[in-house]
Amino acid sequence: MQIYAIYDTIAQELGPIFEAKNDEVARRQAIYSLGKQNVNPKEFWVYRLGEIIRNDDKFEIRGLSPEKLEVNYETA
Repeated sequence: MQIYAIYDTIAQELGPIFEAKNDEVARRQAIYSLGKQNVNPKEFWVYRLGEIIRNDDKFEIRGLSPEKLEVNYETA
């Protein structure tokens, strides 16, 4: 699983942080989440932050260099 966050360009804040199986699922979750609010989705960016490695009852978080994902809100 990958770790993602939504960045608010107006507030200049990062969050909420969420998990998704891959970039496409993360894009869909962001579009759905922002679509339920009265906001301009173009003011928000989605970043991949890292991944969660799970082994039985233990897990490890591996950070990556944050990567901004392109999200096309017009086709959503």
